[in-house]
Amino acid sequence: MLTLTNEQLQAQAQLQTRLVHMHLDDITHAESCIAPVGGNSANWVLGHLIVSRDDIISMLGGTRSQSAAMQARYGAGSQAITAPANDITDLNTLIKLWDEQAPQFYAQLLTATPELYAQEVTRRDGSKTTLSTRIAFYLLFHEAFHLGQLEYTRHAAGKHNGLI
Repeated sequence: MLTLTNEQLQAQAQLQTRLVHMHLDDITHAESCIAPVGGNSANWVLGHLIVSRDDIISMLGGTRSQSAAMQARYGAGSQAITAPANDITDLNTLIKLWDEQAPQFYAQLLTATPELYAQEVTRRDGSKTTLSTRIAFYLLFHEAFHLGQLEYTRHAAGKHNGLI
């Protein structure tokens, strides 16, 4: 059985935070709104990761920092972003929100207790699982999946240099 310490979870989150910067620091807001064929734009992906981390922070007992409007615009199942529009957040603001959220996210991961991780939570589909299973899903699949999508958003924006 694989077990991860709080410090290992935090290290994974820190790596993924840095990877966002590797993918997006040289992208303009307009470029962040270009979607690859059949995919979603970097703007949506980053906004989605921010609201997803906000969900994790809340599950771990912390306080949400993102507005209901942000949750609605970038939450699971929200409309794709394929061009700049009035209802989306500027990429530089998203990157700032990502960085501002990180310390609280890391702290929540570090201070979570075995008892907290053992608590039952309900998935969006109504099924039950443990908080530890949800956190593993978010960090080891969900974030990694969307970080991989950022490679394709870079290509859609004309950035073809290898990053990793």
